[in-house]
Amino acid sequence: MMLPLGNGTLLDVCIRNALTSCKHVILVIGTNGQALIPRYSDCPDITTTVNPTAEIGLFSSTQCGLKQIKHAYTFISHGDMPSLSPVIFQALWQARGEHAVLPTYDGRNGHPVLLPKEMAQRMSAVPPEGSAKNWLLQNSHRFLPLEDPGILLDIDTPEQYQAFCREFSSISDQLDRPTTDIEGNQCDCDQHGTDIQSLEIARNNAANDQGSKTEHDTGNDIGG
Repeated sequence: MMLPLGNGTLLDVCIRNALTSCKHVILVIGTNGQALIPRYSDCPDITTTVNPTAEIGLFSSTQCGLKQIKHAYTFISHGDMPSLSPVIFQALWQARGEHAVLPTYDGRNGHPVLLPKEMAQRMSAVPPEGSAKNWLLQNSHRFLPLEDPGILLDIDTPEQYQAFCREFSSISDQLDRPTTDIEGNQCDCDQHGTDIQSLEIARNNAANDQGSKTEHDTGNDIGG
């Protein structure tokens, strides 16, 4: 996650992309990632928290973030997915409801996933040895086909990293554009990441109640 990219790191880019659609970021890290705490400590829109049971698996880190959400909706995504544009978040946001919204591309599940708060709370309370993907598929959900392969792109290999660096300058302008909600207001959001591998993004829609935020969290072990 700390590989150089643009003027910062891969993780910086993922957080920046989320903040084009979100007001706040919650970065969940494992005990071996505490060097990130001072890196983001001066950023008022980023909260860093340590998952003390990260060794159990990625799902436990997702749950660590879900337990901190306060608002009506939350996104779950990875922290090594630098191609998630505001257009993607907006498409999921418009499909929100009492169900999880799972984006797909070419029949494959991707990120971010959008959850209502009630589902997020239930998901945070199940045994952490399970799978976020399995849990979501066993509960109320809707697949949302998107024509954007960025929902599948995570940077796992040196070859993927080098290829993305070559393309980064051509897409950075698109990723920088702020997202607006359907009322035309810029969407307020919170985001958090887990184990330096995933981000949970909490999204707030000020239209809900005079400035209170609708949050979306993004998690780590969902999708193909």
